[in-house]
Amino acid sequence: MNVWTLVWAVGIAFVYASWSIVGRWTGASAGIISVAVCGGTFLSTAAIMTKQFSTEHAPRFTSVVLLLAIGIVNGCAVYMQSLKATDPTVSAGVLMMTICIMMVVWAAILDFALNGASLSGRQGAGLALAILAIYLLKK
Repeated sequence: MNVWTLVWAVGIAFVYASWSIVGRWTGASAGIISVAVCGGTFLSTAAIMTKQFSTEHAPRFTSVVLLLAIGIVNGCAVYMQSLKATDPTVSAGVLMMTICIMMVVWAAILDFALNGASLSGRQGAGLALAILAIYLLKK
């Protein structure tokens, strides 16, 4: 991974990690947070991608259906994350750390299952440390 990819990844991680914590800080309900985040995501993506909609080839219908299904499940996950982030008995920071670490674990598993990608020794060690971090956050 080159330096600019790493810089982008750090920025993207900040945005993903911040919305539920900022949502809790605003005092908005889980539903408002979810709709605002998903709506903002849709609007910004549509605005950025406008030119590409007309120039890219259309994917297979089944690919679009699969992606829409994942989007629906993602919307449910955003709502559940918002629900937990607004719960005063749950630490929003620990919740986000757990979610982000589990994203690392799931990304490795899914990339292997769908794309056959294997981890290097260092990447495997990083995955093991991520799993250890989940255990330590639970304490």
